[in-house]
Amino acid sequence: MTKQCVLMRHGLALYNSQPIGTCCYNSSDPATHTSYDIDPVHCRACIEQEENQQHSYRMGANQKYGLVHAHNDPIVLDLTPNRNCNLACCICSENSSSTWAKLKKIPITQSYNISVKKTVEKLKDINLINVREINFSGGEPLLNSNIVKYLQTFEDRINFSQCTLRFSTNGSQKITPSQLDFFQKFKLVLARFSLDDIEHRHEYQRYPSKWKEWQQNWDYFLNTIPHNVIPSINRTVGILNIANLDDLNQWHQQRPYSRFGDQIDLIDHFVTGPYSLNNLTEPLKQYIFNKCGPDSLSWKYVQNRRTVHDTTQLKEAIHLNDSLQKKTFQNVDPELYNIIFK
Repeated sequence: MTKQCVLMRHGLALYNSQPIGTCCYNSSDPATHTSYDIDPVHCRACIEQEENQQHSYRMGANQKYGLVHAHNDPIVLDLTPNRNCNLACCICSENSSSTWAKLKKIPITQSYNISVKKTVEKLKDINLINVREINFSGGEPLLNSNIVKYLQTFEDRINFSQCTLRFSTNGSQKITPSQLDFFQKFKLVLARFSLDDIEHRHEYQRYPSKWKEWQQNWDYFLNTIPHNVIPSINRTVGILNIANLDDLNQWHQQRPYSRFGDQIDLIDHFVTGPYSLNNLTEPLKQYIFNKCGPDSLSWKYVQNRRTVHDTTQLKEAIHLNDSLQKKTFQNVDPELYNIIFK
C-alpha cells in the first residue's frame, strides 16, 4: 500500500555527522524521492506504529502541514547532534547512547557527534525561513544544555515565535532555569519524557536511572514550566513491560494534567530488537491474557501477533543487562523471568 509523507520533501534531518536527509526516521538520499510516495522499507518506525493502530509521526506531519506546499524549503528540521547519554537503557544501544558505547568498549569517534560549528556549516546554504517545527534528539538532549547551545545558532534564521520545538528526555536531568527561559522563545514546546515502567522495573529497564530521582525531576518540571510547554510520557512497549502496562497507566492517572490544565498524554510506540513484541512466545502470550485480561491494553497489543519459539536473542540481551547492573532480572520480575527462561 502506497503511503504519503509531507516530510519526504519538506523536512531535513541532521543526524550526527551524516549528510542531511529528509526525515529523522528515513536516512535515505533525498535525491531518490521524486514525489510524496515513500518506500516502507525506509520508514519502518511510522509503518510499525500505524500497523499497531498508533498515531505515527508521518500521520501527524501530514495532518499538521498538509501534502501540498508552494515552496521547496524545509518546514521541519530534525537535529541529532550527538549520542551523549548518561543511561544504558535496555531498549537502546551504542547507536544512541555514549554510555552503551563505553560499556561495550566501542570508541566514540567523530561520527558519534557533530559540533555546533559543523551544524551551522552544513545548514548555511539552506533557507530556514519556513521552518515551523524543530525536533531535537540524542542521546540525552538536556545534558550540558545541548538544546540551548545548538538552537541559539539559528535564532537569526528561524522565527522561534512561530515554531514548535519537540524533544525527548530520559528524565534523569533536572531542567535548568536557563532552559526554561529559552523555551519561552517558541510558540510551543512539546516535551516527551521517556518512561516505560515504574519503581524497580524502571530502574532495571532504564539503568542506572533511579525511580525516586526520576519522579522528583518530573514533578519539578511540571511545577516550573512556562505556559507554552506541554509535557507528555513516551512509553516504549516491549517484552519487558508488556504485562505491566496498567501499573504505569495508574501512575499516570494520578496527575493527568499540567498546572495549566493541559492534558499529559501517555504515548505508546514499540521497541525493535531483542525486546520487540515480535519475539513473543506462546507461553508469554497466554501469561498476558491470564494476568491482564481480554479487555486490557496489553492484550490488545499482542492478541493478533504471531508467536516464536527461538528466544535466544532475548535471553542473551537479558544476561547482558544482568551482568551490567550486577543484579538479576529474576529478582526484578520473577513471573516474567520464569516465563522466558523455563
